[in-house]
Amino acid sequence: MEYPCGGNTNIICSKHNCGSCGFNPKEAHRRLVEGQHITRKVKHSYTNDNGITHTITREVDTIVFRRRENVT
Repeated sequence: MEYPCGGNTNIICSKHNCGSCGFNPKEAHRRLVEGQHITRKVKHSYTNDNGITHTITREVDTIVFRRRENVT
């Protein structure tokens, strides 16, 4: 199975060969190892059928990592 890579539809890569694709297990591992885990506050608002707006705020753990240049 092939996936489009890097947001560029002209580039098609195999999920195990592309050096910058998140589907590549080695790249996914690199992101987990080199990434920085931070906690962010996320706010979500929605309006119910009665027109009442509800806001939910949660703290979520996210990972931030430096994106590798697209290597094919």
